[in-house]
Amino acid sequence: MRCVGPFYGSGLFRLLTGFWGVSAGASNLAAYLAKMPLRNKRIYLDYSLRKEFVSLSRFIRGGDMIDLDWMWEITLKELGIDKQTFDSDTRPFFLVVTNSATGQPEYLTPDSELLAETMKASSALPILYRNGVELDNGHFVDGGVSDSIPIQEAIKRGASKIMIIRSRDKSYKKSKPKLGVCYPLFLKKRQPLLPQCRRFMNAIIKRLSLSSILQKVFR
Repeated sequence: MRCVGPFYGSGLFRLLTGFWGVSAGASNLAAYLAKMPLRNKRIYLDYSLRKEFVSLSRFIRGGDMIDLDWMWEITLKELGIDKQTFDSDTRPFFLVVTNSATGQPEYLTPDSELLAETMKASSALPILYRNGVELDNGHFVDGGVSDSIPIQEAIKRGASKIMIIRSRDKSYKKSKPKLGVCYPLFLKKRQPLLPQCRRFMNAIIKRLSLSSILQKVFR
């Protein structure tokens, strides 16, 4: 978010010809396309810190660690999103989601009426949010499980100049996920997601940085 803000304010944002968003990044982009650049900053600094959103005790009792249903309901009610402005921007905006039935990524381009639920699907982390999201064309979970940096798909669709905006330095290496060994237990009803989650976990264990991902794409 902090990386996009100065870029958006400079006016260069309008020169981009298309957008690809994954997980929370998809919600960030949607806010900028709706010309509400401070919307998600408030979500991160306020709503995401409230006890209604994250609850370990709820998770232990069999519920969700993160309550996306509460988050989406309250933020849409109190903050909204400018649908008319969002729809008026005709540049393609792809939201990456993972199909629960196949474990494969899909790249959706919803209009404003389907935007909120598609953003939720792209952010629906398996295990932490147990149910995933049902859309008209299937059941989906977080896009980061199957394609966290969709460079290859963007190139396949004609992109030749790509700007990657992340919240971390390009050399950042994430630590091993603590719940990784529990994937088979928590995903018993979503077996197609297991290979993708394991691949995602292995990438983290190998400490794949953005630099190494780019080398794999362009070699």
